[in-house]
Amino acid sequence: MGSSEDNQATDKLPSVATDSLASFQTHIQSSHPTFQAAKASSWNANDKSKLVQEVLRMVNDNRRNPYSKVLRTGSATKGIVGDAYNDEEQEAIIWTTNLYLGLNRDQKVMEEASLALERFGTGMGTSAAASGMTNQHLEFETEFADLVGKPSACLFPTGYTANVGAIAGIVGKNDVVVIDQLCHASIVDGARLCGATIRTFKHNDASDLEAVLESEVSPYCSIMVVLEGVYSMGEGAAPVAKIVRTAKKYNALVLVDEAHSFGFYGEGGAGICAAQGVTEEVDFIMTTLSKALGSLGGVVAASQEHVDLMKSSSRAYIFQASISPADMAAALTSLRRLRVDDALRQRLWDTTRYMRQQFEDAGYDLGTGDGPIITPHFSDKDKLYAIVQSLYQRGIQTSAVTYPIVESGRGRLRLICSAAHTRDDVDKTLEALIQAEREVDEQLATTNDEQRDLNITCSDIKAWAATFSSFLKESIAEVSAPTPNLAISVRISEQSEPITIVLKDGDVTLNTYKSCDLPSCSLLLTDKNAVSALQSSDVQGLLHSICKGSCILKGQIEPFIWFIGRIVDQRQLVSQSH
Repeated sequence: MGSSEDNQATDKLPSVATDSLASFQTHIQSSHPTFQAAKASSWNANDKSKLVQEVLRMVNDNRRNPYSKVLRTGSATKGIVGDAYNDEEQEAIIWTTNLYLGLNRDQKVMEEASLALERFGTGMGTSAAASGMTNQHLEFETEFADLVGKPSACLFPTGYTANVGAIAGIVGKNDVVVIDQLCHASIVDGARLCGATIRTFKHNDASDLEAVLESEVSPYCSIMVVLEGVYSMGEGAAPVAKIVRTAKKYNALVLVDEAHSFGFYGEGGAGICAAQGVTEEVDFIMTTLSKALGSLGGVVAASQEHVDLMKSSSRAYIFQASISPADMAAALTSLRRLRVDDALRQRLWDTTRYMRQQFEDAGYDLGTGDGPIITPHFSDKDKLYAIVQSLYQRGIQTSAVTYPIVESGRGRLRLICSAAHTRDDVDKTLEALIQAEREVDEQLATTNDEQRDLNITCSDIKAWAATFSSFLKESIAEVSAPTPNLAISVRISEQSEPITIVLKDGDVTLNTYKSCDLPSCSLLLTDKNAVSALQSSDVQGLLHSICKGSCILKGQIEPFIWFIGRIVDQRQLVSQSH
């Protein structure tokens, strides 16, 4: 903010989307509000941080944050689960880790990791390119490549950086990366980082992929097609063979992410490519060490030529410290176990089939999946988040997935089955879910029956606007930074005249009309709770009204986030004066 001639905003107004605020409200109503607030466009990172903090406090206070849990006793099928924001903990059956084979708790794996810690120390202290490798690292690359049917492999510190490093290390700004529209963020980020043209094709749709390839194929660039063997939101195996063969008709490079398929698909756990018979046609086979192998890291198997290129050009490989010796020992021991022992894979699939059958028999829609990620679907986001909390209180730790990660109205619980889970775990979880859903339905019915207080008048808004305008004038006078030009309008009905606060060139004026030539936001407050929240600078209360629809937003998101930042400032000033 700023004042006088020195703090005037520039004459050129910023470009803002005219309907971005209504879209923002729709998104926070249909998905996790914190993520949507963090993604919103803003003029100032500090103001956005204030908005995110208020949203986070709101969902935490209401116990509706499905992403706040801490595994206090570590990753296992059972343990103590705490809450990072609230003082509570619970003994629980844990369904939220991707440790498909339970090897992170295998005695031999832990012993070898401990021996490596004693022998090699805690960390390598440098990148793999700058001597940050032990013989264990080299042995893992060789043995992984052999298992998946490739000549060579390249290790990365995480699965995320394996995708980023492989894509950005192989293709560049003159090339094209074609990705399935549901690909993981690491694939999207790798494509963005390399500067290539990015195209998407419809999920698992080889015909749509072919149409894209026909429009992009050229003798003057490389095309890389990227897909996943199994997508992580509860679907079954992708039609990898069909997509790979379509890509190869156009001489495209192909990378298959096997994060959720390596270890328990294909002979010896070699993965989807092996299971569907396309190993030789796939150029890059990627997986993470943090799922089936129970460790940490990422790896990409390919031809020797492509591996040499990655190790020479990938910034994620060259400029990042390599995998720690203990993590490497754990992964190598797990890998060797996979190659000689089918018992864990069999146990995983036995429990998976049992769990799917029991949940389907109980009437739950599990979508199209057939693998270890079990996803009972719930169309109501609020019901889904409430079920997650109710399950937690019953000793079941799971997670929720909502829009935009999945399509709107197709939210789901996500329970990740492992070889270490038992049928008793499944039975207890299903019983708890049935009870939790019944309880939540009763709670929501009671909430929906509550009467709203509609006793509000324009005088309530006018008094608030006068006080807030005075606060803005005083605040602007105290700093030298420029203030954006904008308008904030508030009304209590579609028919009533809005009260509009206009900021222009450092001046604050109060009008009974909405200025249309400035970036603006409008708030329609339809009940007493929304008005009271605004009057008392209760941002969480206001956000709750926005989520429930009793405060309707229109206009641009940027002035709204600026407005929220000033409400927080006003509240803090009042708190300090007391």
